[in-house]
Amino acid sequence: MKNISTKAPYLLLIFCSVDLFAVQSRFEEVSTSIFILMGKMLIVMFAVYLFTKSKSFIKVLNSKAVFLNFLWFVIFFSLIGIYATIVGKKEYGAIANFRDLGPIMAGFVGGPIVGFLTGLMAAIHRFSIGGFTKIPCSLATILAGIFAGLLAKKIKQTLNYYLALLVPFTLELFHMILILLLAKPFETAWRVVQEIVFPMVFVNCVGVLIFIFILRINNDKYEIKFSKKI
Repeated sequence: MKNISTKAPYLLLIFCSVDLFAVQSRFEEVSTSIFILMGKMLIVMFAVYLFTKSKSFIKVLNSKAVFLNFLWFVIFFSLIGIYATIVGKKEYGAIANFRDLGPIMAGFVGGPIVGFLTGLMAAIHRFSIGGFTKIPCSLATILAGIFAGLLAKKIKQTLNYYLALLVPFTLELFHMILILLLAKPFETAWRVVQEIVFPMVFVNCVGVLIFIFILRINNDKYEIKFSKKI
């Protein structure tokens, strides 16, 4: 007994060292995921910046679009969702990505139907890849487009960074909840969520903030006058 009590501090020190090493490893892995996703997302946002100058984008935003404008709009933002899945970082059978960013941006500008169609196309691609999270991840992408679309009018009238940040933050947390509820086994789903929650929330939020910034600097090209509030 005396032997154990004298060795206890050393055992505790070893345990703490191992635990700290695990935390450091987790932090490094999460940082790597963020770095990878941010690089890919910034490329996408440059393409979005160019697309916001197109006739199709401006007509959809100003509610003057015809079928062809909507078609190009949905295809463009669907491709963003598909690209985000392809370049995502694989984690325990799931994919850390910014796929929801495409439907969210499409929904913000085009409304719930456009958001739904964009999310549906990106979701079909995600579902086709498979994996034990294919159902919750595909469903979350569709719901992201619909929810952002329902807020489209509000977004246009009071466009500000706080509201824009709240939407992807809430949607990505809901995405994680769907994974925990629908993906089996739960232990693996929980491990996946621990690995991907911060990178996905962070990158999607930054992407939406950049999108709002792009809309604001192009404000003079749109008939809709956005709020001057930050």
